[in-house]
Amino acid sequence: MYGWLPGTSGQTWRSSAAPASEVHKTANCLDSLLKSAQPAAKKALQGIYNAEEKEQATAGGKAFAKQYRAKFPKAVKKIVDGEDELLKFYDFPAEHWIHLRTTSPTESTFASVPLRTEVTKRDGSRAAALALVFRLVGSAQARWRAVNAPRLVALVRAGARFERAQIVERPQTTAACIGWRICLEVRDHPAMLDGAQGQDLPVGFGFRPYRGGEDHGPMAAVRLGSAERDRVDAHSVVEGLPTAAEIAEASAELEEPSKNQILVVRDGSVVGYSTIRWWQERDDTWLYLHRGYLLPEHRHQGIGSAMLGWAEERIHQLVDEHGTARKAVIGANAMASERDATALLLAAGYRRVFSLAELELGDLQQLPEPVSELPAGIRTGPIGTSHYRAAWRTVVDSYADTGFTQKWSFQDFVDTADPACWRAAWNGQDMLGVALCSVRPHDHTVGEVEELSVRTDQRRLGIGRILLLEGLRSLREQGAVTARLYTGTANPHRSYDLYESVGFRRRNEYVRYRKPLA
Repeated sequence: MYGWLPGTSGQTWRSSAAPASEVHKTANCLDSLLKSAQPAAKKALQGIYNAEEKEQATAGGKAFAKQYRAKFPKAVKKIVDGEDELLKFYDFPAEHWIHLRTTSPTESTFASVPLRTEVTKRDGSRAAALALVFRLVGSAQARWRAVNAPRLVALVRAGARFERAQIVERPQTTAACIGWRICLEVRDHPAMLDGAQGQDLPVGFGFRPYRGGEDHGPMAAVRLGSAERDRVDAHSVVEGLPTAAEIAEASAELEEPSKNQILVVRDGSVVGYSTIRWWQERDDTWLYLHRGYLLPEHRHQGIGSAMLGWAEERIHQLVDEHGTARKAVIGANAMASERDATALLLAAGYRRVFSLAELELGDLQQLPEPVSELPAGIRTGPIGTSHYRAAWRTVVDSYADTGFTQKWSFQDFVDTADPACWRAAWNGQDMLGVALCSVRPHDHTVGEVEELSVRTDQRRLGIGRILLLEGLRSLREQGAVTARLYTGTANPHRSYDLYESVGFRRRNEYVRYRKPLA
């Protein structure tokens, strides 16, 4: 798998022949045993091949020799004499063990050739035979299984040494066979092997894993340095300019951030980063969302494509780990003003599935007065803890016919509750609608209308407008100067009309892209 790749010396594994596979070794050994002894011996051999570490496999080999040498010396000899070769796969990445211990590249490559040549019964001239073999192998390769973790092949070819499936030595020079520098900071971060590939970066750039607190400032600097080019709205509630503290909070919410967040470095400085997170949507789709940021002066050099490649490969690993392949899809976000990111995603096969529009109310001191009264019997008021479940159900039900929405459990609702600016409408004990507003935690001058939901059978009665105005007044009382909200651009319920009627104006559009997992 390594030595037969173009540009290598062929000495990485063996230059003379393909490695003997576990299947062949087992069969040869069992042929030297009595049938009655074969089941137990086969189980012992499988224990050797499937051991977690080389030391365990070696110990298993010694136990096998001790048990069978007296009666079956030939069988033991076939295992002991070839032990170094048989266990050589332990000196390579664990992701590749399945290929190295079970596969003969020569045999697998040409397995389909004899089937056709036996049918034709003649090969003709040498040129005709070569042409036939070439076409057969070319056709067969479409069905070959891809190598696990292909990013690690480049490390092995460049001379990296592995012990116990972890890298212990990395090359100090550029890998000449591929023409790019491999800059993986894996010695101090073994988890990097689970998610990073550096071979697609230009010389001088490298990937390294997220390290925690020391990275938050540089990551915020990347966002700030990209703001002018991408026309970022600093106060956006969808995706603004986060502080180091906000990036720290977002990173803390990630699962295994050192594996699912990667930084691009140049001369020790952070110039970009990518993040992956995932959740389940209402229709049971598992969305694996990645988002990347790169300083403008380093774009259009293939770095963005390398970041995208890392994210997609890591997502495939996560899907395999989670067992969600049947319901998984890859997602990516970009503002409409991010021309570079938009072009990259479209070129990579992503398609636009929906978008959000963010609106701003510039001055909460200029709120209009209600133009109508509530229908008889309907009242409004604050939401207390005893009303939480009804408020949650009102919001969840309002999304019943809306696609691409995240599942939102009642516990999630409770964990993030901030009811100071929440308002609801009731008819008796029945909750008809809610306005869930809050002040931004890192900028108390900005308020957000997080949810405005009215039951389907109670719409067009003026309830939504009155709840919205009461929520905005609450934000003003809490010290907010402006307010933001976002809504789908599809606008099936004419929500724009309502928001614009109280003074909201459109600021930016945030596009959501999807790509099939396959």
